[in-house]
Amino acid sequence: MAGSDSNHTAVHAQMDTSPPELHLIQRRQPNRIRTILFRTMILILRILSLKYALNTLKARFTDLEQTLSRAKRATP
Repeated sequence: MAGSDSNHTAVHAQMDTSPPELHLIQRRQPNRIRTILFRTMILILRILSLKYALNTLKARFTDLEQTLSRAKRATP
C-alpha cells in the first residue's frame, strides 16, 4: 500500500507542473474571441452602411426617373 501512495503522489506532482504554453493559450483565448467578435461587428456595420447607401441611391434614382418622366410628359 505504501508503494501505491508514493506512485499517486508522483502522478499528482506531474499533473501540477504543466507547461507554461498551455497556461498562456488558455489566457489568450478570451482576447482572441473578443478580437474576432470585434472584427465581425465592424464588418456587419460596414455591410449595413453599404446597404443604407445603396437604398439612398435607389431612392434618388427613382426620384430622378419620376422627374424625367414628368418632364417628358410636360414637353409638347
